[in-house]
Amino acid sequence: MRSLFADLREQRQSTRWLAVLWALLWAITIATWIYSEEGYSSGMPGPVFFLHLLAFPLVVGYLGSGWRMHSGLAGVVFAEANLLLQLVWGGILAVLGRIAPDPNMTGLAGILEYVEFMLLMGVPGFILGWLGGAVGKAARRRRG
Repeated sequence: MRSLFADLREQRQSTRWLAVLWALLWAITIATWIYSEEGYSSGMPGPVFFLHLLAFPLVVGYLGSGWRMHSGLAGVVFAEANLLLQLVWGGILAVLGRIAPDPNMTGLAGILEYVEFMLLMGVPGFILGWLGGAVGKAARRRRG
């Protein structure tokens, strides 16, 4: 983790791009969030979900291709951080009363769903982060 923070400090341009793209992704997520007729949260649209799942780790790997940290690991770290932001967004929706009561998602079921999403975001995050890093390194070698 120490190398991630060192990379973020040293690679200021890629860090800025990453922050801008992440903020844009979350602005799109919040703006397109789906609500039921009763006003309860129904989740994010499919294309936005795939931006979170697939495109963002690929971009992180590409932007992080000059970092000391393995680009696959960077993809996992940011995929999981993205999942934590999703948890924060869910908390905001809960405080606003936009989460419908669901007796099936309490206790262990809720924890298991979160673990499932950690795997769902982490595995593609690693693979796509690695792939993005490989493309980024090839592009940097080509430029000289």
